[in-house]
Amino acid sequence: MLEYVLFHQKPFTLFVDYLRAIGVAMETSHDSDTWEVRISDDIEENLAEKIETRYDELMDMNRAIFFDENPQGKGNFSIATLVVQLNSGETTNAHIRPDLLYRIMQVIDEKELDEIVAAITAAVENPDDRSYCDKVRSGDIEFGGNNGA
Repeated sequence: MLEYVLFHQKPFTLFVDYLRAIGVAMETSHDSDTWEVRISDDIEENLAEKIETRYDELMDMNRAIFFDENPQGKGNFSIATLVVQLNSGETTNAHIRPDLLYRIMQVIDEKELDEIVAAITAAVENPDDRSYCDKVRSGDIEFGGNNGA
């Protein structure tokens, strides 16, 4: 099953109406904070892409509604947090705007984001101004290797 979660009734209703209009069978559920739509995962790839595009549009609407209903201020704010693992084993938090993280996650997956964060963390904790080519020549990293250096 493919699952789609929305956080406001208006985009949920529009998504359900869209799926009905294109003839896609679905199951829906709702709890206090979320509306969920489930469809079969054995649908044509072209149709799945159209559904995903519509879902993304409605998630944008969902965010806009949320921010309209919950303006940010001292007592009400929204932030995304990336947990960064340091070489010492300690963790620290990097805080970024949720809309920025959302845009990043539209292009890469969580594993790729973790790889980028690990590479930046390693570079900050172990400064080395040599070029990639110099590091390969000295044997510190393998050409094309995925060792986070």
